[in-house]
Amino acid sequence: MGGAHQRAQYARTDLGIVEEGVPSGGVLLDVVDDARLRGSNLRGMETEATAEALLAAGNEAMLEAAFRTGDFATAEETLNEARAVAEKAGDRASEAAALDRLGMLMHFRQLDEDVAHADTAAEEALFQRALTIRREIADLAGAADSLFGIGLVHQVFSEDWDTAMP
Repeated sequence: MGGAHQRAQYARTDLGIVEEGVPSGGVLLDVVDDARLRGSNLRGMETEATAEALLAAGNEAMLEAAFRTGDFATAEETLNEARAVAEKAGDRASEAAALDRLGMLMHFRQLDEDVAHADTAAEEALFQRALTIRREIADLAGAADSLFGIGLVHQVFSEDWDTAMP
């Protein structure tokens, strides 16, 4: 067994992130999917809560894909929607969070694929854009998340520990 299954086992046994017997999807993702099925346009509700709800649903879908299914399409769509809603509403904090989550999604996806052909520049660019925003809005905790993502790119893909730890 490879990729997603091995990470799911690691998460269950070592991190406690994913529980046995939890159905695929999840409550937040189900709410977003239900709204889409009814024809609701979530982009039409540009509130901070909507961007945050989309971020939570996208994050849940990303973890589901990374640790169970390997299907990143729903997570990517939801996180891109969260970024667009946040950007349109001028919610810089949620925009940066969405960029970070998109960077992590790309990281997980590339781990499932051929690491030798990983697009590390695109992944790092997402984290760098998030870091720039977070520094502009003086979000120190968020900046730490973005720096962590940048470190992952250097540590995992190029084994450059000096660059990975600023």
